Parts: sequence; C-alpha cells; structure tokens
Amino acid sequence: MRKAAPFSRILEMLPEPVAKLAKELDESQVNAEFDNVDLLAGAMTPEELKDPEFVPDEIRTRELAKRAEVSLEETVLLFQQIEAARRFLAGEDPPPS
Repeated sequence: MRKAAPFSRILEMLPEPVAKLAKELDESQVNAEFDNVDLLAGAMTPEELKDPEFVPDEIRTRELAKRAEVSLEETVLLFQQIEAARRFLAGEDPPPS
C-alpha cells in the first residue's frame, strides 16, 4: 500500500469524515507503524498470517515482539487495534468517537 501513494493521499480519496484525518496525520509516524507491521508479519508463521482470527496469547506476543525487534508495548497495541477493527467491521462495536 505504501508503494501506491502516501497514506494521507489515499485517505483524501475517501468520504469526508475519513478524509479529514489525512490533514492530521504525521506521515513519518504512519510509515513507522507500517514498518512495525511489516516486521511483525515477518516474524509470524505462514499459518498465523493466513488465519484472520489469529490473536496471539501473551507468550506468543512476547516472542513476536522479540523476533521482530518491536517493543512489547507497540506489539500489544497493534494486536489490540487489529482486534478492535475486526469487531468494528463485524458490527460488534460502535465506531470510535
């Protein structure tokens, strides 16, 4: 996705509430987050990557953080964000305010 266009440019193409976010983004922070996702994905097994329901337990989260050289806090936050997005897309949680 990073190769297509800067993330803020992609957001600008979406409906207005989301497009407003593009103006508030720090592109370097977004790139750092994508780098962490890439590093964590590289530390995961093919089976974990293929399973959309995969949520690591505490031990596996620590292993992934260590192998990916991403802080444990950032790793936990990423998996929490993925789980929140999953629930939101399934209609289980209201959108964030």
